[in-house]
Amino acid sequence: MEESSLAHQTIKNAGYNMLGFALPILVSIFITPVIVYKIGTADYGVFLLVNTILVFLGLLDLGLSTATIKYLAEYQAVNNFKAIERLLCSVNSLFSIIGVVGLLVFLSLGKWFLPIFKIGDQSQQHITTVFLISGLIFFLNAISSVYSLIVPAFQRYDILNKINLTNAILTSVLSLVLVLFGYKLKAIMLVTLAVTVGTVLAYRVVFKKLLPEISLNFSWDKEEIKKVYKYGLAASVSSLAANALAYFDRLIIPIFVGPAALTFYSIPGNVAIKVSGVTNSLSGMLFPMASAMMGRGEEERMGKVYQKVFRNLTIITTAMVVSILLFAEKILYFWMGQEFAEKGTKILLILAVTYFFSALYTPLHGFLLGMGKTVFLVYASCTMAVLNLALLLLLLPKFGITGAAWAYLLSMLPVIFVFLWTEIKFLKLQGIGKFYLILYLKLFFASILYTIIVKLFLIKLVSSFVALVVVGPLAVLLFLLIYFVLGFTEKEDMDIYKSFVLKLINK
Repeated sequence: MEESSLAHQTIKNAGYNMLGFALPILVSIFITPVIVYKIGTADYGVFLLVNTILVFLGLLDLGLSTATIKYLAEYQAVNNFKAIERLLCSVNSLFSIIGVVGLLVFLSLGKWFLPIFKIGDQSQQHITTVFLISGLIFFLNAISSVYSLIVPAFQRYDILNKINLTNAILTSVLSLVLVLFGYKLKAIMLVTLAVTVGTVLAYRVVFKKLLPEISLNFSWDKEEIKKVYKYGLAASVSSLAANALAYFDRLIIPIFVGPAALTFYSIPGNVAIKVSGVTNSLSGMLFPMASAMMGRGEEERMGKVYQKVFRNLTIITTAMVVSILLFAEKILYFWMGQEFAEKGTKILLILAVTYFFSALYTPLHGFLLGMGKTVFLVYASCTMAVLNLALLLLLLPKFGITGAAWAYLLSMLPVIFVFLWTEIKFLKLQGIGKFYLILYLKLFFASILYTIIVKLFLIKLVSSFVALVVVGPLAVLLFLLIYFVLGFTEKEDMDIYKSFVLKLINK
């Protein structure tokens, strides 16, 4: 396999993405409990709330980010630098406007709308400042988007993860130091703001290195703007629905039961979401990769890539979900304490299954965006988002945060149809029924053997937080080892892994 081959590039990018995902988790495992108990569950709920609002305000670009990545990848695939410059100068103007609008929204929320989220008196004295800082963070991220989008569009995930890793680790460590010295939520947000400034400068330097021939300014190329929004508007509706599906519960819960309940919901959710995070980190390159392949007219090759990618993502996802289901109570007890174990174990069990579907849908979403199937994504994402909202309003008032967890799980079930439609109608794959039957039978037998080993031996070893940190990741690797030992791993997958490992050893 040549180093420039698609398989090698895909695994290389996946490796960097996995590293960029795993290291911040390792840091957060130790830092999160300290921050929660130092600033309190109510203020931590506010912290989660402003981050959720940041996610939703990111949709103000109406698909501009998604469209920019797509067309940058296509232009770069054929070395059309004139088109790249026209595109970047146009979106640079648009992102500046978006940044100002987002800042004004945060200022308005912090000034007049806090009572909606049942924020208590103990938080109101400084919460307006927290929202102001969050608005500034959004503004800086928006105006730097034109620099940062170059990196994934050119599939330079080594650079992307070096910058993001530095950002995440600095933010976490400095926040920990400040709360240990008695500082509260405002200090955490100020640290995030300072690190964001550094990140903006880093992306600007990278931009100059990757595209030294491009002179970036503020301009309006009507054709480019029309092109990106024609694609981006449909993509934005899909992204809005997908983000509503993933985060709407975190907006609704404080309204019904307050920010403290959001903490007891989100902490188990933050464990379960790691399932989706792992697959996203391994598959974040699918969107620009699919866009580049479409630009080169390689639709037939795309089907083969799709099957390999999703086969391996399904195996990894299953290993993580089964492990979380078996260790759920011990995870929360030794990580966050007895109260979180009592209130959150059931939440974690439900959300672990939920994120099995989410972990596969998110990369599929990116794959379909790269293929230009935005209309289908709009229907699929909106259906699940509307279903989630209806179920939340029905189950949350009656069953509390457990009802919210069930609402999320039930709303993810249409993902099954999305996969089948994509594979049969768009990719025109043959023998897909047999493909899934064999794959899931293998996973079923591996899961049975794995569960027996965990129940008889591994579960007894988890008697402390340190043991949990050691045994947990090893347990996931054990599942993958069992799958391999049983002879279930495909030969073509093993050949790619072996070749990649040998290249790493040689380097």
